[in-house]
Amino acid sequence: MTSRKRSLSPQNDGRKRVELCDADETEQSLKRIAALFPSHRYRSLPAIVWKHQLYAFCKNRTAVDKGLNTLCEKGKIRFFNLGSTVNSNEIAVLLLDDYETFIRNNCQSNLLEKFFKMVKESPQMTFTTSQLKEEYGFTENNISELIRNGLLAVHRTVGFWLLSLPSCGNFVKEFITGRKALISYIRRAKFSEILKNELEKKKIPKVTLNLEYHILDIVGSDSVQCIESPTGLVLRV
Repeated sequence: MTSRKRSLSPQNDGRKRVELCDADETEQSLKRIAALFPSHRYRSLPAIVWKHQLYAFCKNRTAVDKGLNTLCEKGKIRFFNLGSTVNSNEIAVLLLDDYETFIRNNCQSNLLEKFFKMVKESPQMTFTTSQLKEEYGFTENNISELIRNGLLAVHRTVGFWLLSLPSCGNFVKEFITGRKALISYIRRAKFSEILKNELEKKKIPKVTLNLEYHILDIVGSDSVQCIESPTGLVLRV
């Protein structure tokens, strides 16, 4: 019997994922992934979801991107590039309310009101120095304070700044380590493939996050193929 390529469903039970999705369905998928995030492990960080993880739920990536942009325009989410430890094309998605709650609970600054006014008005991930000064009224000292508090991060391009999430370094490091370990584990398996339901039972060294969270990562980023077989869904490197 010839196997055929297949991808994970939102329920991750092997059912075929949807062809299209709207903003509401994208939001539901976003919250499913967010529920897998161990906030308690990282000083109550807001749940971090990677945009590509959502691609494991819907075949049409353009529809996912459109749904996310709609949620962003509605002020429900914001996008982040979390630094040089991940690929610059890998975009993190956070619920804006959760992000604001975390910052207000963990950051002492007189600039928070002005900062969140900017964040809520603009869906951008990056800001220029002139933009911060001319459009939002920040001074050089203000910008330095935002950087010290982890609210802005240095961009690779001079004169640009990244919207940032403080205290996320340990998570990003463990996330990348876990991703590499999981892919390596599958690669070392016979024929460089493994049944998903078998993989979920494994305890893999260096994987400290929820295994399902990592599976959505490697599937959505096309790091593995998903193959339907008579015995279940196969992940193949």
